Amino acid sequence: MKIIAKALFLCFFLSGCGTTAYQKSSDFSSAYTLQQKRDVLIKWLPSYNGMQKNFPKIRNELIESVGEDNAFLNGLVLECYNNRNDECVYHYYINAIDEYNDKKCEENPSCLKERNLNEAINKLNSTYYLVMARNQYHQSEFDLIIRELCKSAGIGQRGGISLMQIENDVNQASGLSPEVRGQFRDIAMECWKLSSYGINDGTTKIKNIY
Repeated sequence: MKIIAKALFLCFFLSGCGTTAYQKSSDFSSAYTLQQKRDVLIKWLPSYNGMQKNFPKIRNELIESVGEDNAFLNGLVLECYNNRNDECVYHYYINAIDEYNDKKCEENPSCLKERNLNEAINKLNSTYYLVMARNQYHQSEFDLIIRELCKSAGIGQRGGISLMQIENDVNQASGLSPEVRGQFRDIAMECWKLSSYGINDGTTKIKNIY
């Protein structure tokens, strides 16, 4: 057993894995400043899924938008330096860019409306697809109900009914299973939102599954 273990250990080093692991450990232990630690983290980004290839572009986008000040680097080191997830750095930069874009969008009424509109459309379609998938033998009936419900919610919104009232009305509907009731509620609420964004007939935003 000891011979096998030693042989495997030898193969590990001969394949270069041991050298790589040693070099990585050495790099991490010899970095002291925030900038040095950042550089080490970037150096050892994994190559799979195109991370190393795409990262320079992502980093440049972040530098141009918010920069890499000490507060950013400190957060990077705290979250990723001792993190065993090799993707931590990659996602840390992406999340920082997303947060910046979200904040920037919230300050622009046109951008915010467009974002909310897309979110409502995506939620409507994802719920619609879920209902169709769960009720494969009754798709035509559920499709009819969903479309009528969506149109009614839009009419209600334009008639002054609040989103909370729409939610409560569907939640109190009888004859529905808890799962279906929740799905119908979500559909009605998203169609109400679409109407508030100027889409009078929310069913026009339902995309064909096939």
